[in-house]
Amino acid sequence: MTNILKIKDLSYKVNNLLILKNITFDIKEGSFVSIVGPLGCGKTTLLKIINNSNNKTISTSFVFQKTNLLPWLTVKQNIELPWVLEKLAKKVIRQKTEQILKITNLSEFVDFYPDKLSEGMKQLVSIARSMASDSKLLLWDEPFASLDILSREMMNQKALDIYQLSKKTIILTTHSVSEAVYLSSKVIVLSKRPASIKTQIQIPFSYPRSFSLMQTLQFQALCQQVRKNIQIGLN
Repeated sequence: MTNILKIKDLSYKVNNLLILKNITFDIKEGSFVSIVGPLGCGKTTLLKIINNSNNKTISTSFVFQKTNLLPWLTVKQNIELPWVLEKLAKKVIRQKTEQILKITNLSEFVDFYPDKLSEGMKQLVSIARSMASDSKLLLWDEPFASLDILSREMMNQKALDIYQLSKKTIILTTHSVSEAVYLSSKVIVLSKRPASIKTQIQIPFSYPRSFSLMQTLQFQALCQQVRKNIQIGLN
């Protein structure tokens, strides 16, 4: 696979406070990469820099920790909004929307407004909208953080379905080590601020994946490896 993104020696300051220090990594096209690290280390900042710096070369879509759906639009209208703003033909919009609704299993909710949806369903609509405009790189900033455990597990499986069906490249930030290992083809571990990369761990499991994977010794060993490196990054 070819690289869709390459970051080299990235450092970033805010008001003379060093947030990121000499960050270097690459992302293969079609891969699912998770970024983990201590609280406040700069994961979201890194994602925003990727989003801002690549708009002219790579089409990106950003999903925030809190949903930003427009409350006066239905699920279908929220998903279609990027294409409407691009002034695509109605026939093209309809075809693209039908495809995304099929991938995300949201067809039954097309006429619902956001206030009628659970938090998990709202985030699923946000993820569906992130697939608009033919974005090649999806940036997901802890989209499942506010969900309860059962809802989060359901959304993890939905995320894998979307990944496999869409063939897009995804970068996810998360505080959940098991989530990162379960979803990803690679996990990048950041240190405390100023964040540097402690390690990059390739995840060997093939797709599709099921929750039974989490019970295996190899999965648990990889989770322990990630946790150990996060702990090292705190020192």
